[in-house]
Amino acid sequence: MASAGRRDFVTSLGAEAFIDYRTTPAGEWPVGFDAVLDCVPSLRRSTHAHLLRRGAYYTSTLPTAATYTIDPILNRLGRLVRRAVMLQPSEPAMRELVRYVEQGRLRCEIAGDYTLEETGQAIEASRAGHVAGKLLIRIAKRLSDVGLDVRDRVGQRTDHDGDGEHEAGQDAGGELVVVL
Repeated sequence: MASAGRRDFVTSLGAEAFIDYRTTPAGEWPVGFDAVLDCVPSLRRSTHAHLLRRGAYYTSTLPTAATYTIDPILNRLGRLVRRAVMLQPSEPAMRELVRYVEQGRLRCEIAGDYTLEETGQAIEASRAGHVAGKLLIRIAKRLSDVGLDVRDRVGQRTDHDGDGEHEAGQDAGGELVVVL
């Protein structure tokens, strides 16, 4: 589901069907989903039960007050379960994501690439709401350029070159990038 201008993008990701949310009211969407992941929560709560089969899950990336007050009670009594996804970065999770990227199972669309000096442009593009993918803001070529010493934290316990040995004292390197 997206706006008509993003049809090609959505179908390129493997969607079997496309719904233009601007021209098709939620009451006319297919029903009986096992789960809905609403990354930009714009669906009225009253539509959740219509879209989902009994016992299914509605998950949002932006929790509301109801997520923590009403939903825990309704989840036990109602016909669907509402939850919020709150991501907490961890090294094992990042390694798993990197593996998926290397295997071609995960891709991230880059909609724009900005320097630190162009940050205002990146923010304006994000606020305009017409970005299909992530915006990158490049802060520094190497982490050490901004005074970050990652040797103790990463270098001493990371196998950088895949030879089974941990290269203590090496700068983990890499660019410092903010993703919008």
